[in-house]
Amino acid sequence: MAHPDPAAENFTSTTHHVTYPAIAKSDQHGRAVLITGASQGIGRATAISFASAGAATIIIAARSNLDEVEKEIRSAACISSPMVVKLQLDVSSESSVADAAKLVEE
Repeated sequence: MAHPDPAAENFTSTTHHVTYPAIAKSDQHGRAVLITGASQGIGRATAISFASAGAATIIIAARSNLDEVEKEIRSAACISSPMVVKLQLDVSSESSVADAAKLVEE
């Protein structure tokens, strides 16, 4: 049965096992990363990809709860126990970012 959109016939189906292969296949061992918007979507997938690539410290930040993301990061990690730092912050608020920066400095 033909697809209703003829242009769709030209697409090749590709199954990706890694969301961001450029990150996940790179060597991130010993590195620290900060991911904002980590509670969902691109931010969540990026944090998990860095865990797969061996990042030693992954700082995840978002306005919402990050407990589930932390579990996914630990599950995907290729090192035994990456440091995961969760920050509640709103990047559109200067005071929220300043407060989060103080926490990271401690």
